[in-house]
Amino acid sequence: MKPRRLFRDVFEALTNERVFDVCTAFSTRLVKQVVLLLLTALAARVLSKTDFGIWAFIYTLVQFAFLVSESGTSTYLVRELVLTKDKESTVLKLTITLAFFVAIGELLFIATFGSDLNLAGRHLEACLCCLVVIPMSFVGYGQALLRRQRRFRSLFWLELASSTTQI
Repeated sequence: MKPRRLFRDVFEALTNERVFDVCTAFSTRLVKQVVLLLLTALAARVLSKTDFGIWAFIYTLVQFAFLVSESGTSTYLVRELVLTKDKESTVLKLTITLAFFVAIGELLFIATFGSDLNLAGRHLEACLCCLVVIPMSFVGYGQALLRRQRRFRSLFWLELASSTTQI
């Protein structure tokens, strides 16, 4: 195969809309992970050992709670063939309800086991961080709708903003 033809074929493949969408989605995840890594390293440098340990515990708890509260609703929004306004509304209500109950569960967990967790008197901060699950669920819902509509540039900026504010 001639180099010009190879270059033209590669260029045509990269300008294909679907390939562009995949590359944008990949770069979105890559940038998000790099930002999270850098911000975590910054937090490790700024916070004391005890504070960073508490922050890492609460961050992990919130991420796990978000995973539970999301419960596959974003996958449903993306994969559903015919998505009516009624189905969108039902998924949003389900997402908010699950996020609310998961946040309540986290608060009860900290209230019950907070003294055993050695939070160094930071129970109020831990409880407030647990409530972050509720707005994170709205972001997850919005990300799913953007993914469904194949608006990957908007999704990139939303992912970047959400990863920055999560820390």
